[in-house]
Amino acid sequence: MSSLVFHIEADKADTNILESIKAFFGSQKVEIFVKSERNLTEIIEENRKANVSYVFSGNEFDEVAEKMLNDQPVDFEPFKRIKK
Repeated sequence: MSSLVFHIEADKADTNILESIKAFFGSQKVEIFVKSERNLTEIIEENRKANVSYVFSGNEFDEVAEKMLNDQPVDFEPFKRIKK
């Protein structure tokens, strides 16, 4: 079984990746699996070390999420907390 592995920044992904897959595998069926190279434990630890956190009540989180889903601007400043 052949495989290809791409290590790229997500915002750099473009149609060249798909063209590479097509050229390598031809008409074979393929499975495409995309994951972050960082695991959740690393992300949580990095966030714990950050000097800033954001705190939301349940209702505030719902409101912010709704705005984001509707591509509306969100002011995160009221939720920002500086860690001491």
